[in-house]
Amino acid sequence: MKSVSDFRHLVARLERECDVAPAAYRTKLVLLAALGYSYVVALLGLSLGGLAFGVGQLMAGQPYLGGKLILVCGVMSLLVLRALWVRMPLPEGRRLKPREAHELFRLLEKLRTREKGPRIDEVVINGEFNAAIVQTPRFGLLGGYCNTLMIGLPLMQALSPKEFASVLAHEYGHLSGSHGKLGAWIYRIRSVWLQMAQGFSNGSSFIDRTIHRFFRWYVPYFNAYSFVLARQQEYEADRASARLVGARVAADALVAADLKGRFIAEHFWPGLYAQADMRPKPEFLPHATMRNLLRYGAQPEEYSQWLRESLGRITAYDDTHPSLRDRLEALGELGHPPKSIDKSASACWATASTSSSKRSTRNGSTRSAPTGPCVMARCRKPRR
Repeated sequence: MKSVSDFRHLVARLERECDVAPAAYRTKLVLLAALGYSYVVALLGLSLGGLAFGVGQLMAGQPYLGGKLILVCGVMSLLVLRALWVRMPLPEGRRLKPREAHELFRLLEKLRTREKGPRIDEVVINGEFNAAIVQTPRFGLLGGYCNTLMIGLPLMQALSPKEFASVLAHEYGHLSGSHGKLGAWIYRIRSVWLQMAQGFSNGSSFIDRTIHRFFRWYVPYFNAYSFVLARQQEYEADRASARLVGARVAADALVAADLKGRFIAEHFWPGLYAQADMRPKPEFLPHATMRNLLRYGAQPEEYSQWLRESLGRITAYDDTHPSLRDRLEALGELGHPPKSIDKSASACWATASTSSSKRSTRNGSTRSAPTGPCVMARCRKPRR
């Protein structure tokens, strides 16, 4: 695929095709998904076939030809098997134990029971304003997936427990039976093919380069063909959120994540980075300060303006997530500016992580973060 424009045109055509003939679209998608496996299996079959033929030639009294085939095809078979067994690194972050967040792990088990999905193998806390479930293949294309729930501490600090439960239900909905077996399989291999392509790009052997050239052509086309299904899955995952917490809370979670994410990006981080011009170290630890800031958030009129802007955006082809307006319409709810929350999901569930943050604050040279509107004045981006 030569350009972004080609990608958009192909996705638009596939959307029309899915609307007119959904069965034909899904058949093409399954065949394209199978092509990825067929290529590497064909490489392995070719090398093993050559190895077997070489053994046969050796036994038939052709030692030179047989030995040469055994050497070449044997090395090729080992390289293909090693490529298939490529190990992907697990997501980085702080591993959370069940005893550190009982309510969080209890909710995950509830989601697993309700949605009839796979087990979450580990929960990782990081500093991103995001949440996602990453399926990392333990044995490359041979399977054996490790399901890692990645939770951004800033997102936990920004949402109420019910709102964050809605986010978790959405993410878990991607793994569960709500997509159907085909949808869950496509969702998994969509990310796995991308990981594999990145893994092969770092290889130095002939086989690694050969497989990488194929994936460099294959992955963009597969992403385009699966894009339509992936977007449908986002709506299905939103319905999973509504089943758990109700459509109103699910809608509030979507709006709060959108607007509070913008608040952090436009007000918090610029204000913190501006301190570098005046002092060698920040006066307050970032996430401790962020926790207090998010209790107040932006001014109501600013949230209202941001909400109008978000609702004015249309769904684009650069992201499988639909626009906020389309997701709210699918839930049958209106968007309302977020209100201040008394207790965040972080305060309720991740007590261990917040307490460790407080310990590091006390033990370090940075002072404890203050509370109240005075913090807003320090970290708010100056108005022009």
